[in-house]
Amino acid sequence: MEVYKLHFERGVPATRIAELIKVDRNTINNDLKLLYNEALNDYNPSGISLDDLLQKQLVRLESQRDRLGLYLSDAKDINTKIALERLISDIDFKLLVAVDKVNHNVSRFWGEIIKELNKLAENEKFSRRYTSIFELRKISIDSRKSLNKLKEDVLK
Repeated sequence: MEVYKLHFERGVPATRIAELIKVDRNTINNDLKLLYNEALNDYNPSGISLDDLLQKQLVRLESQRDRLGLYLSDAKDINTKIALERLISDIDFKLLVAVDKVNHNVSRFWGEIIKELNKLAENEKFSRRYTSIFELRKISIDSRKSLNKLKEDVLK
C-alpha cells in the first residue's frame, strides 16, 4: 500500500520510493509491475480500450516532457539543467519502452495466432501453412518444414 500511495497518489518515482522505504529498487519495480497489471485488469470505466489507456498515458508523458523542457530553458544553474535533462531523458526512455512493449506484445499475439492456425490446419489435414499473419501467405507443408529446418540451422 505504501508503494501504491507514493507512486500513484503522490507521483514519486521508483528510485525515490526505494530510498524512502529503504528497499532495493528492483523490489519497487516488481511491486509497480504488479500494481500496473492489477490496475489494467481491474480498471475499465465506460469500456475504455487498452489503446485509449495507452494513448492517455503517452499524452501525459509528452505533457510532462514539454513542461520540463520549458523549465530547462528557464534554468540558470548547471545542476538544475543537468537534473532536468536527466528527467527528460527518463521520459524519453519511458516512451520508447512503452512503444517497444506494445510492438512486442502485438508480435507475440500474432505469432500465437499463426501457431494456432497451423495446428488447426495440421489437425484438419490441410496442405497449407502460414508463416506470418501479416502476409497471409499460404505455403505447403514441405515448404513449412524447409523453413523450420532453416530456422533451426540459423539458431544453431
